[in-house]
Amino acid sequence: MSAEQPVEQVEQVEVEETQSAHFAPRATFVGHNAAIESIEVDGEHNVLVSASRDKTALVWKLNRTQEQWATPFTRLVGHNHFVSDVSLSRDASHLLTSSWDNTLRLWDLATRTTKKLFLGHKKDVLGVTFSPCNRRIISVGRDNQVKIWNILGENKAELQCSSWVTSVACAPMADENSPLVIAVGCWDGKVYIWSIEKEAKLIKEFKAHDGRCTSVDFTPDGKWVITGGSDRKVVMWLTENGAKTISFTAPSPVHAVAACPTQAWICAATYEGIAVWDIGAKQQIDLVQPNFKREGKRNAGRTPDCTCLTWAADGSVLYSGYNDGSIRAWEVKSA
Repeated sequence: MSAEQPVEQVEQVEVEETQSAHFAPRATFVGHNAAIESIEVDGEHNVLVSASRDKTALVWKLNRTQEQWATPFTRLVGHNHFVSDVSLSRDASHLLTSSWDNTLRLWDLATRTTKKLFLGHKKDVLGVTFSPCNRRIISVGRDNQVKIWNILGENKAELQCSSWVTSVACAPMADENSPLVIAVGCWDGKVYIWSIEKEAKLIKEFKAHDGRCTSVDFTPDGKWVITGGSDRKVVMWLTENGAKTISFTAPSPVHAVAACPTQAWICAATYEGIAVWDIGAKQQIDLVQPNFKREGKRNAGRTPDCTCLTWAADGSVLYSGYNDGSIRAWEVKSA
């Protein structure tokens, strides 16, 4: 049903200095041969995971040295279509993957095998996440559904949306007895916010974007939902009622958004690079555009499209994935 595939030599790409006021390029590592769809990092356990259109997920050990920032630990093979999303358990012992093959997989990283195959979506699965307490799993897909599962792979609830569901995020939980609050973004530009206890209660459904809503995230305190869209907008909404608070305009359509865990910054992955806004100042403060010397099939001087983002928990490093199969590490410069 699934197997570990040996990881070939991973390309370490020489980094040129990048013009950025707030970020210093630290590393580029290439282990996939197709676009990166999603990345997630667990700094406490020194693990980074990546999902790719090459139909695999890679687990990396973070060394964070100049010589070798990340070392591939294992490649997880089992899906027969693009791997669209990844989510690590709190102790980094298990990994969730979603795929365009209509399935989810729960991987045991100790044995490097599929522990559970989740069946139920009728079309491509576009996003998946553990709940903060790791007791629930939420998946979304092109069947217009949000599915709530337990860790045994039992589908406990189905929530219907008006179009393809492109992304999902969970708000932080004060404790394990707090309600689970989730936000999802849809192809028709709508956003849904639910509070889930024994049953799901819809907090708000609203039109967030003129075009696709491509990404959702929460601020670290959970008070705001952040959305990004194909209309180039990045918007903050109050979680409690969906009220619009602040809107920013990106230089090009937005693939993904990520809130900084330690500073009042929002970052967006776009065709032009990583746009960074200061929430307090209500203005863009940076556009991070890498310039790399690359070999072989990678054209020197061409800026690849940034497709996904994730922050280290301490806010010291921003990781970004690109459509050329590369992952980059950006360290926040000291003030």
